[in-house]
Amino acid sequence: MEAERVVAVACDGRIEVLWRDGPTAAFWLRRSGAKEDREIGPYLLLEQVDPRDVEEALGVPAVDWHGWLRSEVSRKTSLALMPDPLPVILAYLGHYVREDEVTGLAVFLAGLSAYVDPLNLALLGPKSVGKTYTAIMALSLLPEEDVWWLGGMSPTALVHERGRLEDSSGQPVDPALLRELRRRSKEAYYEVVAGLRTVVDLDGKVLLFLEPPHLETFNRLKPLLSHDRREIVWKFADRPRGGSLRTQTVVLRGWPVAIFCSEQPLNYLETRTLTLTPKMGGHKYQAAGEKIGLEAGYPEEFDNPELRLLRDTIRRYVGWLRDEFEKGLRVRVLFGPIVAKAYGMRFPRDMRDLGKLLILVKIFAALRANQRPVVMEGDGASSILATFQDYVDAVELFQRVYESTFAGVAEDVLRFYWDILKPLAEEGQEDVGYDEIGDRYFEVRGERISSDRIRKRYIRPLLAAGYVDRREDPEDRRRALIHIWLPDQIGGRRRRLSASEILEEFSLDEALGRLRRYHPRMRVVVGINDHRNIENSEFVRQFFSGFPERSAIAEAPKLSAPDNCRFFSRKGERRAGFADSELKATPPPSRPSPQPEPPEAPAARTREWIDVCPSCLGDLSGHPGAVILKRESVSGGVCELCGERESTTRVLVEYVDDGRVVVRILEEVESFVVGVGEDGSLRTAGPFSPGRVVRLPREVARVLIQTGKAEPLLPGGEVGGVNP
Repeated sequence: MEAERVVAVACDGRIEVLWRDGPTAAFWLRRSGAKEDREIGPYLLLEQVDPRDVEEALGVPAVDWHGWLRSEVSRKTSLALMPDPLPVILAYLGHYVREDEVTGLAVFLAGLSAYVDPLNLALLGPKSVGKTYTAIMALSLLPEEDVWWLGGMSPTALVHERGRLEDSSGQPVDPALLRELRRRSKEAYYEVVAGLRTVVDLDGKVLLFLEPPHLETFNRLKPLLSHDRREIVWKFADRPRGGSLRTQTVVLRGWPVAIFCSEQPLNYLETRTLTLTPKMGGHKYQAAGEKIGLEAGYPEEFDNPELRLLRDTIRRYVGWLRDEFEKGLRVRVLFGPIVAKAYGMRFPRDMRDLGKLLILVKIFAALRANQRPVVMEGDGASSILATFQDYVDAVELFQRVYESTFAGVAEDVLRFYWDILKPLAEEGQEDVGYDEIGDRYFEVRGERISSDRIRKRYIRPLLAAGYVDRREDPEDRRRALIHIWLPDQIGGRRRRLSASEILEEFSLDEALGRLRRYHPRMRVVVGINDHRNIENSEFVRQFFSGFPERSAIAEAPKLSAPDNCRFFSRKGERRAGFADSELKATPPPSRPSPQPEPPEAPAARTREWIDVCPSCLGDLSGHPGAVILKRESVSGGVCELCGERESTTRVLVEYVDDGRVVVRILEEVESFVVGVGEDGSLRTAGPFSPGRVVRLPREVARVLIQTGKAEPLLPGGEVGGVNP
């Protein structure tokens, strides 16, 4: 039996929005108080619902459904209404990053932490294991303006490309005015410039270093990555183009998230980042190879309107979370003191590692902000309360990266220790040479490896991490031996975090009572935009009654849909789903023998009087689907196309309804597939620049309108009976 819950009530209570768990978790729409047959679905996203289906199947005007969608869902997206948006994000990442969704999730969460509590990340591993690809795919789900894609950058380049000039009072300075001042008087120019400084604002930014940065750049960023101060000032000598050498003052402001991709260990980052390696092994390589082959033959499996809408929806959801945190929203871990006690402090770096674990708890809670209890603190501020589910998910991810983070080396280097070196030490061969190591490597993995690669790839990082030591061969002083330390001699490399201790010691009443001392007027609600108080009994039962049996990231879901799962489709028309979970290519269906085609029916024509402003009248006169038959005198009023209040002209327009929609492009649109020709070739449209008026198939226009990239130009160019 599939679990069912009402997640929203739409259109003045006439429609219940349901979420049903099960093999295919999805949204359903049901007419309130109606029987089972008055419902439609399933839908992965509410943005995919065709308003005409709502009107025909549920009897609610399409305009009412679209109005509710725009007012209640458009900004925060339907991910905010899901019981948990994490499986959808995992499934999207798994569609591109095969058999390594968790690494993609770690990068995505690190990016999301830029708005919550910045967490740095280092992706280490040998060449071609997917470090850069995984990072790029995961960070594509964040707002584009917040991600800086850096291939390595010097400090001066960082200043010149990303900095802005400010005066002593913090007001921005227009470089064009400085150039004009310099043209008029160099003395006045140098006098003004001496009091300026260049500010690089890094708050809420994600710096993805596709290659390790210059050491000097890292040294400048180090205090920010350690969260020592939110503002760092440094001076350097610079020679502007055509000018003399002068001292420039630079201010680095804010705490960014830094993500590094590197083949070699970054020892200077050891305690400042989480460290992990993309999954390695034949199973992952085979899955990635199948994806490459599938993309070569069927690129639509990875670039189609459904996937683009899902990516844009996740990106808008992250943008909504960012806006909420910029307003002052924060995350509290009420059981944080008990976690610190259970963690156990044995080494200096444990203080930083505990901080990373608690940041992960906060990020998982932030991702589910609309599904978590929120404390309204009474002074306009509010806080999300992390739950036991967030802790379990954070521990699941933390356990996977803990040893590589503690050691500061890649996962394949650690596997070399556990699979090759540790068994040798347990057999009594604690001091071995490169020949013995190479022979054991061949026995275990079935391939030869050179002594030079053993030394450079494995032994050097393990020496720095303290897993092995170098000793002199007593019989041949020219020969070096590698001394292997056993796990109990190393200490601290693996950690198991208990959930039962936290559950036994945590008291919700005590935690809320302690919080109420600081905020006497506080109240607890569910979700950021909800103002419904919840009873303490319901609060405990729903969020703090016990630990979940397993983590939500233990088994990543796949993007799949049954045959009856609709995406941008009318009933009886094309029904397209995401790629099947097995992603097996199917041959195209055989074509029937050609039949004489019936004569083409004439396109339906509609006439309508509308009031338009001069600007829209020009657009109307030039577009291909409308003819202006008659005009009346100019009068004051509101343009029915753009909504501007100015002088309008009343015109009689005849437009053709041939299943296509005339839209005005609002944002840059790349080329995309709009259909298949009779010869089997793909028909494409675009790219389109903002302001252009085009005529597109109805379903394609619907996608552009729902994502805010276009608007219908004519009342007759409605989508689903609604003019958004």
